[in-house]
Amino acid sequence: MMLNRKKKLYRWQPAIRTPSLPIDQLRLGDLRLACEMEWAIEKDGAPLVFRMFLNAIGGFCRSGKLTVSIPTPYLGAKSVTLVQANRRLDLPLNVGKFSFILPIHDQTYSDDTMIEIVYDEPNVNLRKPNLSTINIGF
Repeated sequence: MMLNRKKKLYRWQPAIRTPSLPIDQLRLGDLRLACEMEWAIEKDGAPLVFRMFLNAIGGFCRSGKLTVSIPTPYLGAKSVTLVQANRRLDLPLNVGKFSFILPIHDQTYSDDTMIEIVYDEPNVNLRKPNLSTINIGF
């Protein structure tokens, strides 16, 4: 993507969502695809050394050496749980309760694994949208 504006004036993020899901659920495969799309665009602006480092450890969205923080669709999440059949894993929320750490690299979870989010505010019409983007840490 190319804009004729200065860097950092615009922000984008992929919006991938399985249409039939309830509002408080996400699909792991959708988040994996969003992560790959974001990295495909962002890598061109990343320093060569950083790109080489990421390639050496398996990639932006595929390495267990990095933590991937995924924003919740709305602010004020109370809990986030990864659910696959009988497996349930409570995921850690950040301090502001607007994102959670997701083991996006863990291939023991299929793309059809669900992420269930419970919010402080049960009424979806009263929730504030979350404008954060995917964040990668070490």
